[in-house]
Amino acid sequence: MTAGDSGLQGQILTLVLKEVSERIQSNPAEWWLVRDVADLYIKYYNQIRKKRAEDAVLAPLYLDNNTFIANQNLMNDRLLNDTAKELLNFRMLSVSVICAGHDPIGPHIYLVTEGDANSLEANCLDGVGFAAIGSGGRHAPSQFMFARHAWNAPMAETLFWPTTPRRNRKRHPASGKGTDIIVSGPTVATVVQLSPDALQRLESEYQRVIRAESEAIFEG
Repeated sequence: MTAGDSGLQGQILTLVLKEVSERIQSNPAEWWLVRDVADLYIKYYNQIRKKRAEDAVLAPLYLDNNTFIANQNLMNDRLLNDTAKELLNFRMLSVSVICAGHDPIGPHIYLVTEGDANSLEANCLDGVGFAAIGSGGRHAPSQFMFARHAWNAPMAETLFWPTTPRRNRKRHPASGKGTDIIVSGPTVATVVQLSPDALQRLESEYQRVIRAESEAIFEG
């Protein structure tokens, strides 16, 4: 699941999926770990960032990364320091990704977002049990925390909260109203996407809960 600049995401994911596919073909018996995929995403993000910084900062000086390093002793101290700062502080368009799934170790959620050092970092949220990115990245977790959702919650409860119309109405205006649900596990290579009929049944159940709450408030 991705959020942020679509062009940059496309570059990163093309490289990630290529390497994943090649390893699967060469060694189909070796399962990827969710953490490995998160690290791979960061690896290619850093590669693209390095190339873009080189093009933006060094190319106008007729340098690349190799010639910049080789000629540091010949450069003016001020130019050297300013160029190094520009390279370190070079900013990319914002991107984030959630890597989630069931690998041989178990179910995992990794949230890859920008850290404090102008770089991406992967955080394991297995203990929390949920993650969110994009325009609703701040609102959605509050809904789960309000519901006291945990990693060991029943599956029916886990499916219920993300699909409720209440959350759709309150979410950030820039986010969509549709919901897709893909269930991974309980074993590796087991992935199921919920059908529109199943999503409609979840919504109908939510409407039943809302009616019951309204009636209780009215009677009270």
